[in-house]
Amino acid sequence: MFCHAFTYRGRDFAVRRTADGELALMLGKVVRKTCPPSDREPQYLWTNVELEWEEHHYIEARYWATSGKLRITANGRTLHDGVVDGTTQAVPSCNAETLHPPVINELS
Repeated sequence: MFCHAFTYRGRDFAVRRTADGELALMLGKVVRKTCPPSDREPQYLWTNVELEWEEHHYIEARYWATSGKLRITANGRTLHDGVVDGTTQAVPSCNAETLHPPVINELS
C-alpha cells in the first residue's frame, strides 16, 4: 500500500495502491483511472488531461509489484522511475491533508 504524490504543470497528481492491490491515478482529489489487482506486470494506468486551453497531457503510470518499481511519464517524458518502498514519497492515504508532492517543472 502506498501513495506517490507529485505536482506536474501546477496540478497535484498521485498514484496510489491499496492493500488489495488496486492501482489508482488521481488528479487532485479525483480518481481518474483505476487498475484492478492482477498478477500481470506491470499494472498500467493512463489518463489524458487538458491542463491549459487545448493543451493535452498523456499521463501514464506503470507499477511492478514484485520489485516495488513505479514509473510515471507525461507525454513520454519520465517524471519518476524508482522503487516506492514506503519511505520515499509514500504516504498512507491520498487526501489533500497528507499530500506534500514534489514539484516537477517541464520545459516546453
